[in-house]
Amino acid sequence: MAKDGPCPECGGTSLFQTAGDFEVSNLLPGLGTLWTGPKATFVLCADCGHLRAFASEDVRARVRRDESPHWDPVGGGSDGA
Repeated sequence: MAKDGPCPECGGTSLFQTAGDFEVSNLLPGLGTLWTGPKATFVLCADCGHLRAFASEDVRARVRRDESPHWDPVGGGSDGA
């Protein structure tokens, strides 16, 4: 899923993203570090209000390494496929 391009819900093109990553501990449990919560960037469609979150590269690496009991691969495969 790309951060740019039209909104996947309405096809709108009035998209805005956060000016940086935000800590989102409640949305990504168990994927932070001892000192910081996991981070994500958000993209908002101003046409329909659809909000998407994109986990940081560090968070994606942690979930791939199976560092949290809160996450299971979709479909049972180790890569989520």
